Amino acid sequence: QHLSCHTDMTLSTAVYVNEEISTQPQAAASFARLCNVLFQVSQLAFLKAHEFCTTSYQFKHYALKSMLNNM
Repeated sequence: QHLSCHTDMTLSTAVYVNEEISTQPQAAASFARLCNVLFQVSQLAFLKAHEFCTTSYQFKHYALKSMLNNM
């Protein structure tokens, strides 16, 4: 479950960044960097991984909504 959660998150983040990069390159690049940092932190906090994944999904949806609202 832990591994599939991280794999899903990484793939969906990659798709998200690819979709956004043409219209919002700076925001997409910043978000990709932030996701990478959060992912590395989550590797250290192994027991918190599921909570991290859930929070990351929520954050990603919020970030996308914010970007769309600001366009």
